[in-house]
Amino acid sequence: METQRGVYPFFIAGADISSAINANGVGKAVMYNVGYDQEVIECTEAGYKNFAGVIATVDAEATITRSDNYVHQGARNVVDGDILGLENDIMLDVLVAGAVEFGDFLTTADGGKFKKLTLTSSENETAAQVMKIVGRAMGDQDSQSGGTVKA
Repeated sequence: METQRGVYPFFIAGADISSAINANGVGKAVMYNVGYDQEVIECTEAGYKNFAGVIATVDAEATITRSDNYVHQGARNVVDGDILGLENDIMLDVLVAGAVEFGDFLTTADGGKFKKLTLTSSENETAAQVMKIVGRAMGDQDSQSGGTVKA
Protein backbone atom coordinates (compact mmCIF):
# COMPACT_ATOMS: atom_id res chain seq x y z
CA MET A 1 0.00 0.00 0.00
CA GLU A 2 1.49 3.32 -1.03
CA THR A 3 0.82 5.78 1.75
CA GLN A 4 2.67 8.93 2.73
CA ARG A 5 4.53 8.13 5.93
CA GLY A 6 4.53 10.05 9.20
CA VAL A 7 1.16 11.76 8.74
CA TYR A 8 -2.46 11.03 9.70
CA PRO A 9 -3.72 9.13 6.66
CA PHE A 10 -7.34 8.03 6.38
CA PHE A 11 -7.92 4.39 7.29
CA ILE A 12 -10.97 2.30 8.17
CA ALA A 13 -11.14 -0.03 11.18
CA GLY A 14 -11.59 -3.53 9.76
CA ALA A 15 -12.80 -4.85 13.13
CA ASP A 16 -13.82 -3.61 16.58
CA ILE A 17 -10.84 -2.28 18.57
CA SER A 18 -11.35 -1.70 22.29
CA SER A 19 -9.12 1.01 23.77
CA ALA A 20 -7.89 1.97 20.30
CA ILE A 21 -6.57 5.00 22.15
CA ASN A 22 -6.20 4.41 25.90
CA ALA A 23 -7.17 6.84 28.67
CA ASN A 24 -3.66 8.35 28.57
CA GLY A 25 -3.88 9.08 24.83
CA VAL A 26 -1.63 6.23 23.65
CA GLY A 27 -2.89 4.38 20.58
CA LYS A 28 -2.61 0.71 19.68
CA ALA A 29 -0.43 -0.61 16.87
CA VAL A 30 -2.38 -1.71 13.81
CA MET A 31 -1.60 -3.68 10.66
CA TYR A 32 -3.03 -3.61 7.17
CA ASN A 33 -6.02 -5.92 6.73
CA VAL A 34 -4.59 -7.67 3.66
CA GLY A 35 -7.06 -7.88 0.79
CA TYR A 36 -9.16 -4.95 2.03
CA ASP A 37 -8.27 -1.51 0.71
CA GLN A 38 -7.61 1.12 3.42
CA GLU A 39 -8.58 -1.25 6.27
CA VAL A 40 -6.46 -1.83 9.35
CA ILE A 41 -6.89 -4.21 12.29
CA GLU A 42 -5.25 -4.54 15.71
CA CYS A 43 -1.67 -5.73 15.37
CA THR A 44 -0.59 -9.21 16.42
CA GLU A 45 2.82 -10.73 17.06
CA ALA A 46 2.85 -12.17 13.55
CA GLY A 47 1.67 -8.87 12.04
CA TYR A 48 5.05 -7.19 11.63
CA LYS A 49 4.99 -7.84 7.85
CA ASN A 50 1.82 -5.75 7.53
CA PHE A 51 2.58 -3.12 10.20
CA ALA A 52 0.73 0.11 9.34
CA GLY A 53 1.36 2.40 12.31
CA VAL A 54 -0.06 3.53 15.65
CA ILE A 55 -3.59 4.91 16.05
CA ALA A 56 -3.44 8.66 16.63
CA THR A 57 -7.02 9.78 15.97
CA VAL A 58 -10.48 8.24 15.87
CA ASP A 59 -13.62 9.67 14.33
CA ALA A 60 -16.46 11.21 16.29
CA GLU A 61 -18.39 7.93 16.19
CA ALA A 62 -15.92 6.30 18.61
CA THR A 63 -17.29 5.62 22.07
CA ILE A 64 -15.47 6.74 25.20
CA THR A 65 -15.10 4.56 28.29
CA ARG A 66 -14.72 7.22 30.95
CA SER A 67 -12.37 6.74 33.85
CA ASP A 68 -13.67 9.80 35.72
CA ASN A 69 -17.16 11.29 35.39
CA TYR A 70 -15.86 14.85 35.82
CA VAL A 71 -13.22 14.92 33.07
CA HIS A 72 -13.11 14.04 29.40
CA GLN A 73 -10.45 11.43 29.90
CA GLY A 74 -11.24 7.91 28.80
CA ALA A 75 -10.33 5.18 26.35
CA ARG A 76 -11.60 5.49 22.79
CA ASN A 77 -13.24 2.36 21.40
CA VAL A 78 -13.91 1.92 17.69
CA VAL A 79 -16.09 -0.49 15.76
CA ASP A 80 -15.72 -2.02 12.33
CA GLY A 81 -16.04 0.79 9.79
CA ASP A 82 -14.95 3.72 12.00
CA ILE A 83 -12.35 6.12 10.60
CA LEU A 84 -8.82 6.13 12.06
CA GLY A 85 -5.76 8.32 11.63
CA LEU A 86 -2.34 6.67 12.02
CA GLU A 87 1.17 7.85 12.80
CA ASN A 88 4.26 6.10 11.52
CA ASP A 89 7.92 6.92 10.91
CA ILE A 90 7.97 9.39 13.81
CA MET A 91 8.79 9.19 17.52
CA LEU A 92 5.77 8.78 19.81
CA ASP A 93 4.59 6.93 22.92
CA VAL A 94 3.69 3.30 22.26
CA LEU A 95 2.35 0.38 24.28
CA VAL A 96 4.88 -2.34 25.07
CA ALA A 97 4.58 -5.89 26.35
CA GLY A 98 7.42 -6.60 28.78
CA ALA A 99 10.53 -4.64 29.66
CA VAL A 100 12.53 -2.69 27.07
CA GLU A 101 15.65 -0.55 27.30
CA PHE A 102 16.84 2.49 25.38
CA GLY A 103 18.01 1.43 21.91
CA ASP A 104 16.22 -1.94 21.84
CA PHE A 105 14.75 -2.91 18.49
CA LEU A 106 10.97 -3.35 18.66
CA THR A 107 8.64 -5.69 16.82
CA THR A 108 4.91 -6.22 17.03
CA ALA A 109 3.20 -8.10 19.87
CA ASP A 110 -0.37 -9.22 20.43
CA GLY A 111 -2.95 -6.73 21.62
CA GLY A 112 -1.72 -3.82 19.50
CA LYS A 113 1.55 -3.59 21.45
CA PHE A 114 5.26 -3.76 20.71
CA LYS A 115 7.95 -5.94 22.31
CA LYS A 116 11.73 -6.16 22.42
CA LEU A 117 13.24 -7.94 19.44
CA THR A 118 16.34 -9.93 20.32
CA LEU A 119 18.64 -10.49 17.36
CA THR A 120 21.34 -13.17 17.34
CA SER A 121 24.37 -11.00 16.53
CA SER A 122 25.08 -8.10 14.23
CA GLU A 123 27.09 -10.28 11.83
CA ASN A 124 24.64 -13.15 11.53
CA GLU A 125 21.19 -11.59 11.26
CA THR A 126 19.08 -12.93 8.47
CA ALA A 127 16.83 -10.81 6.29
CA ALA A 128 13.82 -12.45 8.00
CA GLN A 129 15.08 -11.26 11.41
CA VAL A 130 15.76 -7.71 10.23
CA MET A 131 12.32 -7.44 8.61
CA LYS A 132 10.74 -7.91 12.06
CA ILE A 133 12.09 -4.52 13.19
CA VAL A 134 9.27 -1.95 13.22
CA GLY A 135 10.78 0.56 15.64
CA ARG A 136 13.32 1.35 18.30
CA ALA A 137 12.90 2.15 22.01
CA MET A 138 13.98 5.70 22.91
CA GLY A 139 13.43 5.17 26.62
CA ASP A 140 13.21 2.48 29.27
CA GLN A 141 10.22 0.49 30.50
CA ASP A 142 11.37 -1.57 33.49
CA SER A 143 8.14 -3.40 34.23
CA GLN A 144 8.01 -7.01 33.06
CA SER A 145 4.27 -6.54 32.53
CA GLY A 146 4.94 -3.69 30.08
CA GLY A 147 3.56 -0.19 29.84
CA THR A 148 4.38 2.79 27.65
CA VAL A 149 7.69 3.89 26.14
CA LYS A 150 8.82 6.53 23.65
CA ALA A 151 9.75 4.81 20.37
